[in-house]
Amino acid sequence: MGIGDRNSASGIALPPGLRWFLIVSALMSIASTVYLVVQVKYAPGFHHGLPYDIYTRSLFEDLNAFVWKIKIVHTPEFFTTEWRYLYPAPCVLLYYFFSLFNHFSSNHQYRGAELALCAIVLACLIELGRRLASALKRRGLNYRQAIVFVFGSALCSWPIFYGVHQGNIECVLWVGVAAALWAYYREKWWTAAVLLGTFGSFKLYPMLLLALFLAPRKYAQIALGLLLFGSITLASLAFIGPSIPVAYQHVSAGIHSYSALGLSLNGVMPSGGNMFDHSLPGLLHFALRSHFPKILQYVLKYYMAALAVITTVVFFTRVQKMPRANQVLFIVLATVFIPPISFDYTLQMLYIPWAWLAMIGVSAATRNREIDGLAPVMICLALVCAPELFIKHHGIYVYGEFKAIVIIALFYLTSRYRFFEIEDVVPSIVE
Repeated sequence: MGIGDRNSASGIALPPGLRWFLIVSALMSIASTVYLVVQVKYAPGFHHGLPYDIYTRSLFEDLNAFVWKIKIVHTPEFFTTEWRYLYPAPCVLLYYFFSLFNHFSSNHQYRGAELALCAIVLACLIELGRRLASALKRRGLNYRQAIVFVFGSALCSWPIFYGVHQGNIECVLWVGVAAALWAYYREKWWTAAVLLGTFGSFKLYPMLLLALFLAPRKYAQIALGLLLFGSITLASLAFIGPSIPVAYQHVSAGIHSYSALGLSLNGVMPSGGNMFDHSLPGLLHFALRSHFPKILQYVLKYYMAALAVITTVVFFTRVQKMPRANQVLFIVLATVFIPPISFDYTLQMLYIPWAWLAMIGVSAATRNREIDGLAPVMICLALVCAPELFIKHHGIYVYGEFKAIVIIALFYLTSRYRFFEIEDVVPSIVE
């Protein structure tokens, strides 16, 4: 059967690119699960040779640590006690929101916040999954296969699992960015600008997506996004107190200390690798620290400036001239790869261009067409989004570094192939 052949009147079968995504995701997930079971059963020691975060670390640790700080948010101790505050100021508002749910639980001081996070994440995933499956069906995919594709992808998702396990607020923030890019997809420029300005203020890097507004010359919308970004940040600093300048000084110092850790010669991990960090600096640490420390120190010194110039030049000289799916994928890859430290829960952002590409692939398949480069991109996305707990090098877990290498391949594929859309199909994951 050809890629556009239908199963009677119920729609076409899953196109090759989407099929490969599911196969690779399932294989990596099965291999990781088997490895986990074998280690727990046969490896001696408290950790069974497994990473601390994945096996013995307390669930929702990130959420609980910062929800706890809400109790002292208006005092000087907020910046100095226990974990240092490392996020942009607006994140305080999210933690304050989750802290409100603690009043509904008496058997555990953070149980209310934990349940609220899980309920919100589950509701968002169900709604996004339902809408994506419906969108794929409207484009001609067999609905049962659409459900299998969406559910199977979520079941094998390492970023979603890791984000919930850690209790990191990336679990909910990426959904807001997804809504912003849906609005951009539908050319609802003002809505997209409002959402990007709002959710970009929480994590900064999504603000790079405002570059998508430059080619269509939506300068007023860019200004609105920046205005919202600034207004929400100022309001959050005022909420933290005791004054905006003092809060800004402490918040900036916290963010800088976190970034400086990734760009320091010692890095995040003494071993030179961090299995949960897929950033380029993490890969450089692993590759250079042991044998070329002076080169690494020089590279890290100019890293941010050099990468800012390189990505800007590549985007405006090549990527901006390519289809919108390429532009979105390129910028999202930059947001999860360029930061000095980027743990695996940030990879949830990749499900935005993944859904876009899935719809393009289905739309093309209904017309007996195949999108060049879609299959290798989907395979790479599967390798990045699936668990690889079994990948080790000289006794050190290196699946973070493995993902970093695959992301480099994705950058190449994104600039190599053009992912055109079918003009008579209105693509959207939220309709």
